[in-house]
Amino acid sequence: MPLESGTMLFLDDDTVSKLSDNSITDLKALQDATKTVKGRTELAEKMKMPLHKMDTLAKQADLCHVSPNWNVEINKLSWIDINSLEDLRGTSVSALLDHPDFEKSGIYVTDLRKYMEFAVTTDTGFEERTPKKLTTTMPFDIKDSPILGLLEIVLQLGEDIRTIQEKLDQYAAETERAILKNRELSDRMVSVNWYMMPEIEFSIKMEYTTYRDEEKEGQASSERIKLIPSGFLSIDL
Repeated sequence: MPLESGTMLFLDDDTVSKLSDNSITDLKALQDATKTVKGRTELAEKMKMPLHKMDTLAKQADLCHVSPNWNVEINKLSWIDINSLEDLRGTSVSALLDHPDFEKSGIYVTDLRKYMEFAVTTDTGFEERTPKKLTTTMPFDIKDSPILGLLEIVLQLGEDIRTIQEKLDQYAAETERAILKNRELSDRMVSVNWYMMPEIEFSIKMEYTTYRDEEKEGQASSERIKLIPSGFLSIDL
């Protein structure tokens, strides 16, 4: 079945056109191209599409395995916040029946049970993107090495920035799902603003302690001056 604008999250006219430029014109081709992390990353670069959007689109395409009538069924599933096979595996029928929008979704309980069974028993080969975990914690002990100290600071800043970006993405995704569920807002083509943090500039002001180390061997003597980092004054973003 050919790909049509509006049948999945982030599958608008521009995306359909860019996918076509990369010889992806139907669901099977999209599933094959986005099955692996490497494939999604390369395709996102070619299409100049943010990775989080490409990952969401890929997960929706993978979810389409549950039904030949995928263009209708995944829209029903989105009403109850199911946008990937991973979402199906992480919930239960009873929990979905209690969803406030279950009746609005129009999905049959028998179909829902069938989709959940498929998600649990079938491996489609979809490769999840594993987020990088940073184990650095504050405060920093940088007495021994100024280089390691700076590295820890930068890693912690990166972790904080990543967390902020994830929160922004999560909020935007939830807003987009709410718009899709609201017929009036959808008809008016209301869109969501996705906020990106492509580049962060910051300066670090360090504080050092100096001391003089003198060594004597016979009548000869040598003198060295050492810099010991004792902390940092401030970080300006």
